[in-house]
Amino acid sequence: MTNGFGVDLSALQSLEDSVRAAVSQLSDMNPWGFEAAGKQGAGLATECSDAANDCGDPNLEAALCEFGGRWELGLRTLVQDGLTAADLIAEVRAEYQTLDDNTALEVLRIVGGL
Repeated sequence: MTNGFGVDLSALQSLEDSVRAAVSQLSDMNPWGFEAAGKQGAGLATECSDAANDCGDPNLEAALCEFGGRWELGLRTLVQDGLTAADLIAEVRAEYQTLDDNTALEVLRIVGGL
């Protein structure tokens, strides 16, 4: 309709869904099954520690435990930032949808459709 600025609302929805799916994968790493803990990115250290018990090599076990401990905070940050990003994408999409709807109504009013 226009060669100017446009926003693909379905692309924003797809982006939001993809971010939420990625965050869900990260938050599913929490071993306790509590959604709140998963949304906080908790559980990587425990998950790594549990897996380390099956390694059979004390050096690998120690490295895996150290990795889990160091990266749990990073995972928590990824989960929290991902949820924030998805919420902001949803907010932007809703604002554009409202603007689009209001503009369409105004055009109809101006041309005498309402």
